[in-house]
Amino acid sequence: MFVTNIKCPYFKSGIENFGLIMKGKSLENIDKIYKNFDHGFIINNFDLETERYGKYLEDKELVHFVNNLFTAHMKKVNYDKLNIKSVQMGSNFSFNFKFLRACWRYKLLNLNVYFMNKQFNNKNSYFNSLFNGRYRIKFPNLGVLAICYTLDVIRPKKLWICGLDFFKEDYFFRRKHQTPLQLQQKKMEDSNLPDITMKIISLYKNTEVYLYSYYKNLNKPSNLTLLK
Repeated sequence: MFVTNIKCPYFKSGIENFGLIMKGKSLENIDKIYKNFDHGFIINNFDLETERYGKYLEDKELVHFVNNLFTAHMKKVNYDKLNIKSVQMGSNFSFNFKFLRACWRYKLLNLNVYFMNKQFNNKNSYFNSLFNGRYRIKFPNLGVLAICYTLDVIRPKKLWICGLDFFKEDYFFRRKHQTPLQLQQKKMEDSNLPDITMKIISLYKNTEVYLYSYYKNLNKPSNLTLLK
């Protein structure tokens, strides 16, 4: 199943192996999977994570997948260290001041900025329709949105993920500006995000997904392997 016919502007479709590196505590397993992929996304501000784990990502072709907050950008030294040239916004283009301010920051860092197609993160999109209430209007989690984009647009044969814990475990590095853990955990419960994520993955049977996660009792589909 493919929801869209979008062409990715920076990665070719059908990559053999793709990495999706998030910021939950299970990120500490990156040393066990990094050799399996050469292309991937890192999610939101990754400065502290780069200081700790950047050595595993320096030889990859990475794109920075970010929300529209000004806090998501990284230091130039880390874009250079990871040889990142492009940023994928998780939102559709908007003339909202905060959104434009964030985009301008990436432009000042000489990065290519790409906006989410309206078939993603939009009240009329298939992926948003899987949720109820306010999450039908705004997708509840950027990392899972990156999974949707990866499966539907990049279409890798194998997808390697670590750092996706649905806040059962906290971020590996927590920033002061981030939403308190208890509220993030409630959001996971209210949105039913773990189960819906498994449902989304199950739709893309042509992709084998390998996941390190500290979230227990996932209702995993047949094309997902939980790594230990």
